[in-house]
Amino acid sequence: MAKKYTDERLAELLMIHGSVSAVATVTHLTRSTLYQRLKSPQFRKVFESYTHSALNAASCELSCACGTAIQTLVSVCNDAKINAQTRVQAAQTILTNAVKLADVTREQREADERDITVEAITESLLSRMNDE
Repeated sequence: MAKKYTDERLAELLMIHGSVSAVATVTHLTRSTLYQRLKSPQFRKVFESYTHSALNAASCELSCACGTAIQTLVSVCNDAKINAQTRVQAAQTILTNAVKLADVTREQREADERDITVEAITESLLSRMNDE
């Protein structure tokens, strides 16, 4: 029997509706049928691709919003008409988040360096094993 819904369409519906039950209601498919499709490696690949795309889009929107938020905080810091306490609070927010970003960036760089080292060691060991 041919699939009534393509993997792409079901993945899209899951992204839109957020649950198997909701998709079952909309498509008139049984939850059991949907769970069977979810077990398919082909469907999982399609669904993961949709999820990845959605996360990338959300990340881009957050990045844009962060830029606006930073500009707002900087303008508050620089606006002499705003009371000092509010300006200090804005400056503190900027500094606190800058430190957090620096920490995350450092941790990511260290993790990347560890990954490179592990890959080099793995390649060296595999090479030695092949030589033996």
